[in-house]
Amino acid sequence: MAFIVWKDEYNLGIKKIDEQHRSLADTMNEMFQMFLDKKMTDENFKIITQKLIEYVNVHFNTEQEYFLESAYEKTQIHTSVHDQMRLRAEELKVKYDQPNSNKETLFFELAEFLQAIWVWHINSFDKEYVPCLHAHNIY
Repeated sequence: MAFIVWKDEYNLGIKKIDEQHRSLADTMNEMFQMFLDKKMTDENFKIITQKLIEYVNVHFNTEQEYFLESAYEKTQIHTSVHDQMRLRAEELKVKYDQPNSNKETLFFELAEFLQAIWVWHINSFDKEYVPCLHAHNIY
């Protein structure tokens, strides 16, 4: 059972970014399925967290490269949000690495973080830069 079913409305019309967003949806589905199947072991949590940190870094770098190419007027604001999200992802990893951390609580913190990325960042905030990137032939 997919937690997020990909819809065309999620596409921004920028191939590389759309592929990255779809990859995040796949990771979220994988994480929630592990939880439902009671397979959210320490090792699986570590794998999911590492995928998230990798995603955040690769995806945000991709966006920021496009911002420079297109002289996107809200680059500083968007980059600042990226920096905050990178810090949050690292905080979750640090919490996970603590010997007495509550993994169930961390799972829900991670789920909340992913929901914020999905609902607000991808489906709202990211849509603001699409006209600018398209105007600079970035598809």
